[in-house]
Amino acid sequence: MEPDRATKLLIRLLLAAGLLALLMWWSGLHVDDVARTLRRLGPGTFAAAFGLHVVSYLFRARRFQVLVPIAERPPLAEVVTASAAHNLAVQVLPAKTGELTLIVYLRGRSGVSGSAATASLLVSRLLDVLMLGAIGGLAAMVVARERGGLALVLAGGLFVGSLLVAIVFARATRLTDGLARRLATRGPRARRVGEIVGRLGTALESAGQRTSLVPALLLSVPLWLCVFGFWVTLASGLGLPEHIGLLDNAFATASAQIGSLVPLAAFGGIGPMEAGWQLGYGILGVDLDTALAVGLSTHLVQLFNVSVLGGLAHLRMAVRPKARTEAS
Repeated sequence: MEPDRATKLLIRLLLAAGLLALLMWWSGLHVDDVARTLRRLGPGTFAAAFGLHVVSYLFRARRFQVLVPIAERPPLAEVVTASAAHNLAVQVLPAKTGELTLIVYLRGRSGVSGSAATASLLVSRLLDVLMLGAIGGLAAMVVARERGGLALVLAGGLFVGSLLVAIVFARATRLTDGLARRLATRGPRARRVGEIVGRLGTALESAGQRTSLVPALLLSVPLWLCVFGFWVTLASGLGLPEHIGLLDNAFATASAQIGSLVPLAAFGGIGPMEAGWQLGYGILGVDLDTALAVGLSTHLVQLFNVSVLGGLAHLRMAVRPKARTEAS
């Protein structure tokens, strides 16, 4: 490893450790509390959560695949590999910088054009926000009937966010076309950017066609049920108070997922998600120590799963040749 890369990695690790230490200091949580919480996780619960995690990967990869035009669509096995490696990068690299790796993997191994891979990623993320808003918003509405206050605000925010995402997606092609036309009248560099934007608009239009978008939307439902099921299964097995039920855990999961969308996380995604867990469980009346211990423990299990699946994906990429010739 080059010294500059090693230095950057060390900085990220120190930043993650600093954020984690700050959270634990603020709540009064100790490492022993986290270890004690993790020991409550039985092998059956872990196996069920891991199974849901794997199934969600398959649904996510299949959704990436159907959003790529048929002429460029790679085999599912290649998309599963690229998606798992991409998810590892997203979780490990800070500030969501790992998102771009899906484009690199699909282009480099399967010959998918950069615009088609970008469109698949963007539409997938828009559908993720829609599903988070729908499922999390419903859970928040149920919780708000008893808790009111912040739970109602969270429910409203999720629904409004989903609506805004739908509006943006409906106008995405028009926006990219308009931007491409304006850039075409500028200098050579601007025209080059305009050509890229134009290709992205064409790819978004293709991904937004009914033959692609409807299957992607239908795949998003079981995908996000698996995502919520994964988190709820873990949280339920980590020693929460008895009054925290299924929908309560789903509500806290939605809060944590909102936190994970904030592009301020350090190495390992530490920080915003834990804050989301504390907010969600805090609204439900769980003390901060327990909320952070459960949130951090679930996050550590997730990172373990992501590392295993991402590591296997990188191993497959190392030992198997590319599926297609690299796109020019």
